[in-house]
Amino acid sequence: MNKHAIKKDKKSFEVIFNHELLHIAYTKNKKGKVKIKNEWDSLSQQKKTKFKNNHPGYDFSNINVILKEYFSYKYENPFTLVLPS
Repeated sequence: MNKHAIKKDKKSFEVIFNHELLHIAYTKNKKGKVKIKNEWDSLSQQKKTKFKNNHPGYDFSNINVILKEYFSYKYENPFTLVLPS
């Protein structure tokens, strides 16, 4: 868990909890991993850099961390969990 992100974003418990659950969903969903990787790969370098800069404290040298966090931040708001098919 990225304590820096939690303090900086001041998100509700529900959002943080959903974000952590999304890590599990991402890990368990092979098709979702492929879809989110394709989506990440299609982003411009500027958008990738902006995402990384907006979420400090992660080891973004690891592509698996990037994709897991990108997926989780994308769907973290409560009740918006959509598993890609």
